[in-house]
Amino acid sequence: MRAYVFLLVVLMITAATAVFWDCRNPQLSCSSPGTCIASGVCDGCTDKGHNCAFDLTNKDANDCSPTNNCENGASCSDDTASDSTVVCYCPPEYMGATCGTERFAATCSSTNMDVSFTPEFTPNGGVYVYKKPTCTLAGTGVGPYTKAVDHTGDAACGDAITATTGNITTWERKFIVVEDAAVVTTADFIIKVTCTHNKVTQVTHSIVSITENDDTAFGEVTRAGEIGAVTLTASPDTSPQNIGAVITFTITGSDGLTKISFEKIEVTASGQTPKVIFDDGCPASNTGAYFGTPLPATSGANPLQAEAKLLVVKFRDAADLEWTFAINTCLTGDTNCDAVTCSKRRKRAAQSLAGNSSHEVIRYKIDVIESASNGNEQKQASESECVTVNKMTAAVVAMAVACFILLVICLVFIVRVLSSRRYMTESKQNLS
Repeated sequence: MRAYVFLLVVLMITAATAVFWDCRNPQLSCSSPGTCIASGVCDGCTDKGHNCAFDLTNKDANDCSPTNNCENGASCSDDTASDSTVVCYCPPEYMGATCGTERFAATCSSTNMDVSFTPEFTPNGGVYVYKKPTCTLAGTGVGPYTKAVDHTGDAACGDAITATTGNITTWERKFIVVEDAAVVTTADFIIKVTCTHNKVTQVTHSIVSITENDDTAFGEVTRAGEIGAVTLTASPDTSPQNIGAVITFTITGSDGLTKISFEKIEVTASGQTPKVIFDDGCPASNTGAYFGTPLPATSGANPLQAEAKLLVVKFRDAADLEWTFAINTCLTGDTNCDAVTCSKRRKRAAQSLAGNSSHEVIRYKIDVIESASNGNEQKQASESECVTVNKMTAAVVAMAVACFILLVICLVFIVRVLSSRRYMTESKQNLS
């Protein structure tokens, strides 16, 4: 008997999800029981949506079906069977009653690009052409923010990046959406719009980055204070540094002290109003985009050493960045340097820092410049004349499914033919 072995090849298609929602943004949050982690996503609420707000109780119930009116992969909920109304829970890049509208869309011609952005938060820092703060998009609240920008010849907006290959011309611009009016953090993002004449219009998402000015020494440290001197080191102390990069600051107390701790941390820049991100021994409200993990704390093994992991940010109207640390230094015999207890409302344990303890102020300064390099980009939208990414993906998936079904049919047919031949052969043998 012959054995027939069939090799089944399965084509796998994966789709990347864009980062259009960051719970470290002060205006966004995770619904209970979810918690916001350092990467900006909600943890602890599996299958409840990007912000943990989707009620699974009525998921896919009643009038929800594969043919309901929720689009673009949205989840469906229906709490009653008495009507045909369903509630659609949208992915972060879509909006509307049925999740049929893209938050970031663009159309293009051979002369300009027409963009429309509707983020899930109010961009207090504005929406404008990257590195061109005077070229703002018109809009209020959560938008939409719109603008038609010429590819070339606009003095306020500058020229788009242009590339020509054969008879195909491509134009590219970046637009930044900023939550804070003064500071760009890793929770903000830029949208890259790429137009290929008569072919495809793309809207992609990426994180803006900043780098150190190589002309200035990294880590210019100035200190003030006479009692309880401490030293500060930073790692890494090399360039370049991107927005959101973690710099680990370590303070070490000198002999004669019994304990040190971070009391207050401010971030500022030349001509800018200082922003308090850590106060009275606890993180300030809505400052998740300024801290790495763990939060600033004294080492349990060494009370004369404390560590703070801080994220690089960029002030919109300044080229430098400066952290100011107020360090609490406790002398021998102090009784008021117990550990601080912080809650979500920044309540601290009932103790005073007055008495024998003292403060030392240390400033750490770097120069930063905005960099055009970006590495976290996802395709998001297209004009009506072009094929959207989602439609293209759907078409490819449909083609793959069709090929798979055809392959299965072919395999079944081959098996049946072989079985029929074997049956005929055995029948002839029996007759003979």
